[in-house]
Amino acid sequence: MARIAHIFSSALSAALLILVPFSGKAQNPFTCENQFFVTLSSTPPSLNEVVIDPQTGSAVFESINGNTVIAVNSAGYRSTDNYIYCIDPDNLRLVRLNSLGIAQVLATLPLWPERNAYDGVESYALEPDGRIRTTYTFRKGGFDGPLKTYRLV
Repeated sequence: MARIAHIFSSALSAALLILVPFSGKAQNPFTCENQFFVTLSSTPPSLNEVVIDPQTGSAVFESINGNTVIAVNSAGYRSTDNYIYCIDPDNLRLVRLNSLGIAQVLATLPLWPERNAYDGVESYALEPDGRIRTTYTFRKGGFDGPLKTYRLV
């Protein structure tokens, strides 16, 4: 039994040594220094930094990753974690891009409470214990459908 545990432990250590360097590369946040980024719907899609040429005043697109694999749109930088978040309009997915332009799918939209929901309203309230209560109210199936409410804390 001790020999099997030792073999398993060695295999796990070897797997971690192989996989950890690759997983670290997939999570490189941006260092935002007044930069502007744009995604281009070329084939393949690409993430580019927009640089203004000081001599000509022209915008130059410098590719960060010439193949983000996923076509993205509606991008925004989130300063709390230094990643760019986007929407994949073809497949309705929330995507996070790192500083290498590597795309990571975080969720498929709409999320389950929003499917077949009409006239949705989301509100937030701070609870006395510091947690944030989210309330999602909508009409199920159509604008005249029954009113439904979900509350999450």
